[in-house]
Amino acid sequence: MHWNESGRHDGALFLSRTVGEDVENLRLERMRTALKKKLPKLHDCAQEGDTTFLILEWSDIALSNHILIAEALEAALADRDDWPDYVFLADTATDQWHFFQPVIEGQFSNEMEYIDIERP
Repeated sequence: MHWNESGRHDGALFLSRTVGEDVENLRLERMRTALKKKLPKLHDCAQEGDTTFLILEWSDIALSNHILIAEALEAALADRDDWPDYVFLADTATDQWHFFQPVIEGQFSNEMEYIDIERP
């Protein structure tokens, strides 16, 4: 029960967040959708000699974190050959943004240090 309730709901439970049982498969599907939209554009730029960056932003501190997103990214990229040169995950849920680099030189790692960026 929330601290500012008047007491008239004594013993009541208010559900504030819920997810389905299939949240990880939904996360993977969302990642595949994002890559399907973004990677062909980046691939075209790479063909012209450009360095490509993919930045995936999330702002959900209750249901996601950089490890879960990196795992979905790794699975979604597994059957693709059009990887960008650089991939960053951007946690923008708070005033202090954190950027993570889950892929370095084609290798995934969940042991990512974050880079702090002050929110503009």
